[in-house]
Amino acid sequence: MLNLILKAIALVVFIISAIWWYKSPGYDSVIAALTSLSAFIALFFISDSDDKGNKMNQRSGNNSTLYQSSGPMNIR
Repeated sequence: MLNLILKAIALVVFIISAIWWYKSPGYDSVIAALTSLSAFIALFFISDSDDKGNKMNQRSGNNSTLYQSSGPMNIR
């Protein structure tokens, strides 16, 4: 959902900057148009983090103990 909203925003920004480039050609408008276009294209290669379903998996030997933590951990 967030990815769709970001794509829509990037597309609107690209259209506005393309109109600006047409009305007033210059480095500012070209850079704005190219940046917004590249952001729009890059959003197609990025997926929402909810889609991946990140899971943790651990394996150990027969005679070992597994410890799982979300941060630094010291075992003594």
